[in-house]
Amino acid sequence: MKKTTMNTIRNLTTLIALSLASSSYAQTNAAPATIFEAINFGGKSQALVEGMNVGPLALGNDVASSVKVSQCFKVTLYGAGPGQNGPELVLTADDASLMDDNFNDILSNVLVERVPNCGAAPGNPVVSLQSANYRDRYVRHRNYQGYLEPVGSDLDRKDSSFRRVAGLADRTQVSFEATNFPGWFLAADGDKAMLRQRPSGNQGFDRDATFVIRGGLADAAGMSLESLAQSGKYLRHYQFGLFIQAPDGTKIFQQDATFFQVAPNCGTQCAP
Repeated sequence: MKKTTMNTIRNLTTLIALSLASSSYAQTNAAPATIFEAINFGGKSQALVEGMNVGPLALGNDVASSVKVSQCFKVTLYGAGPGQNGPELVLTADDASLMDDNFNDILSNVLVERVPNCGAAPGNPVVSLQSANYRDRYVRHRNYQGYLEPVGSDLDRKDSSFRRVAGLADRTQVSFEATNFPGWFLAADGDKAMLRQRPSGNQGFDRDATFVIRGGLADAAGMSLESLAQSGKYLRHYQFGLFIQAPDGTKIFQQDATFFQVAPNCGTQCAP
């Protein structure tokens, strides 16, 4: 009896270990995208691979009603084969109901692509943003205002170091969180760029704090940051303050709106 009981315990322990291992693998090796037969990610599902997922789909054609899209991926849903003039839908985030997009139960092929220059850099690294035309000056916050200033003191170095995270409103883009004020982000406030605290559930703020990464307007080796909330306007410095403004066609604007992402000024003072 004792031997049987011990064997049963061992078997149960093994099953639990395998279950936990499987769960851990699923969490750390998420598919780029997953389609579901019911809205709100219910019912049967199919994990998709990067590249073209050609029908007939394992889940079945013309049955998908919701889609999950992993960070840094986008999916193109086809109601017919690519190039066959059928309906198409592009997603860069989860969609709980394809019914709302008039795309319910018509999916037959899916293209899964990795988003280039995705904002969700591995590990949410701490960075500093160096000016392209004033190489001794960096984007920093001071009294919650945005400035372009040289760094000298420990406080300067901390105020000019940001954690680069996935965009709050669009995770394929980027947001910058102050390392010394967690929960506070570089964000548009009218035509100014300031350090603002993120309120809970405020989509407007999330858009203000999200930037679209563009090639540097003055130097392709750098980058320019277009405001998601104010399309066509860029983060730029003017008289060493930070603003969100539209290009005026001048070279000085292009230079003022170009930055280099460099190692953080805070060095080892910032948590990794």
